[in-house]
Amino acid sequence: MYPKIEYICFTSINGYGIAAYNYVRSLSNFDVSVSPLDFKKSRKNSWDFDSYLKEDDPERVQIFHCNPTMQKRHPIYNERKIGFATFETFDPPDYWIEILNRNDAVITPSKFCQQEFKKAGVQVPIHYIQHCIDRDLYHPIENFNKQFDKFTFLFIGAWKKRKGYDLLLQAWEKEFKASEPVRLVIKTNRGPAAKHFCKQFVKSAEIEIIDKFIPEQEMPDFMRAADCVIIPTRGEGFGLPGLQALSLGIPLITPSHSGCTEYTELGMTYNIPIRGYEKAAEMDQINQFSNRVWADIDVSEICKAMRDVYEDRETYRTQVIKNNKLLSKFSYKSVGERFKEIFSPENS
Repeated sequence: MYPKIEYICFTSINGYGIAAYNYVRSLSNFDVSVSPLDFKKSRKNSWDFDSYLKEDDPERVQIFHCNPTMQKRHPIYNERKIGFATFETFDPPDYWIEILNRNDAVITPSKFCQQEFKKAGVQVPIHYIQHCIDRDLYHPIENFNKQFDKFTFLFIGAWKKRKGYDLLLQAWEKEFKASEPVRLVIKTNRGPAAKHFCKQFVKSAEIEIIDKFIPEQEMPDFMRAADCVIIPTRGEGFGLPGLQALSLGIPLITPSHSGCTEYTELGMTYNIPIRGYEKAAEMDQINQFSNRVWADIDVSEICKAMRDVYEDRETYRTQVIKNNKLLSKFSYKSVGERFKEIFSPENS
C-alpha cells in the first residue's frame, strides 16, 4: 500500500514548476494532493493543478519541491516530510544541508546532485529520481515541415550568465557571418536585456530573441523548427531543455558535466569539452552561488561544435533519432516506478 502524498511546489512555468508538474504526472499510482507555493486563480501561465487541490490531510507524506530555504513558506508540517534538492555546481551551502537534514529523506534529480549533497553532509537517505518529460508529447517526427530556409540554432534558457549566453554569442560572432544561411534563436525570459546585449553583435549572422510565453503543448513544435539546440551551460542540476531536445530528435550541443551527464553520457550529444573549473565571486547575484566553481569553457570549442553540426547535420540528427529509445528512463512510467520503489513498504 503506497502512502498518500502532499506535493508542495511552484505552479509557475519555470524550471522548478515544470519539473514539479512532471513529477506529479508520474505519480499516477498515488493519491496526490498539490499545495502550491505561488498559486493564484487569476495567474496566467501556470500549470492546471485544480484536480489535485484537496483538503489538508496530516497523514500525507509531504514532498517539498523547492529551494530548501523556501520550505518555511508552507505553514503546516506533517509527521513525515521529504525535501527536494538540486544544485547546479559543487559544494552546496552549509545552511542548505542543515535544512535538508531536518527531513526524513531527500530527492535529487541527478546522480551528480546525489553525490554532491552526500559529500556536503546530508545524513538522511538521498533518493535519486531523474527528471522526466511527457514522452507522448516530446518525440521525433521524421518529416516535420520546418518554416525556415536557414539552418537554425536554438538556445533555451533563463537570461543568466550560468547558462552561458555570453559564451554562445561570442562564438556566434566569431564563427558565423551575415552572408551564411544560418540563424540563432534565443528563447529566454528577459527579452529587453537579451536584445540590449545582442546589439553589440552586428557583424554576426542573424539573431532573433523570443521572450513570449509558449504553452507546453506548443513547445515541441516550436523546438522542432530548430536544426540544433545549443546550451553552453556552466552548470546544471539537470537541464530539462537538453532532454527535451534529444527526445524530439534534435541534435544537442552542451558540455557534459554536472547534472547534464544524466543524458549527455548516452552518446547522443555533441559534448563541448571544458578546460576545467574556475571560481567566481558571484554568479547571477544568487546567494548560494557565491564563491563557487563553474565549468571553464573555451569559446573556440563552441565555434567548432556549431560548425561541425552545421556541416554534418544529417549525421547528428540520425544519431539522435537512432538512439531515442535510450531516453525511456525519463518517461512518466519509469519515474513513477522509481517513486514506487522508494515508497515501497520495505523502504518505508
